[in-house]
This record gives sequence, C-alpha cells and structure tokens, in this order.
Amino acid sequence: MQSSKRRVSIANFILKCFKTSCVNRSSSLICNINQVDIVPGFKTDQLMITLKTALLHNQRGRGFWKLSMSPLTEDEYQSQIKTVIQETKKKCKSDNSITLSLLGEIIKMKVREQSIFYGAAKKSKYISRKNTLHKEIADLEGEIIFQHGHKRSAKAKM
Repeated sequence: MQSSKRRVSIANFILKCFKTSCVNRSSSLICNINQVDIVPGFKTDQLMITLKTALLHNQRGRGFWKLSMSPLTEDEYQSQIKTVIQETKKKCKSDNSITLSLLGEIIKMKVREQSIFYGAAKKSKYISRKNTLHKEIADLEGEIIFQHGHKRSAKAKM
C-alpha cells in the first residue's frame, strides 16, 4: 500500500514537472499530458515511467496563419513587407525599453498582419476577376445563341 502511494506521488510530481517544462521550453511544444504511470519492472529494481501525451494543435480558420511561399516571389508583396519592416524599426528605434528580441517579435507580428491583409486583398481581386470572366462568358454564350437563332430564321425565310 505504501509503495503504491509513493508511486502515485512520484507520478504526480513527474506530471507537474513535464507540464511546466513543456510550457516553459517552447510555445510550439505546449503539450497536454493525459496520464502518468510508474510500473515496476520485471526482474529489475528499475521503474518504468509511461507518459500519455496529446499535442495541442490549432484548428484552421480565421486567425490561423501559415506562411504561403508563393507571394515571396511577387514584387508587390516584397515591397510591402520591406516597407512594414522599415516602418516598424523606425517606430521602435526611439523606445529604449524594446530589446532586440522584442523588436524581432514585433516585426514578425507586423509581417504576419501584412501577409494576411495581402492574401485577403489578393483573394478578393481573384474572386472579382473570376466573377467578371464568368459574366463575360455568359454574355458571349448568349450572343452566340442569339446570332445562331437569327441565321436559322433567315435561312428558313429563304
């Protein structure tokens, strides 16, 4: 009974340590430890520790950001990003409380913001152009059908 309680307390301690280390080490390593078990080994004085973890992942949707590589080759995007970086550096230059690492994080945030804005504007232009082309195609098809109908009626009169 005593060794069972000790295993549970050690398991709780390990669980606590792993949770804090996962959070402290990296935000990409945020993990959810579901269960910790300490199992005595067979014919050994060692104990086996088993951890069941589940990594958290973000659901895609508004606010989820993944850098698309295709805009990196576009001159307009490159100039917008360069402008954002220069403006951010100018704004933060006068503030002595901003460290280099904080400046890097601020720049990443601004680049992300601009990238989302650029992607949304590009998608809007694409959809607008697509709708315009569909309308033009429908108009041309209607015109062809109309002309084809007039040729038939002219031949029928002859």
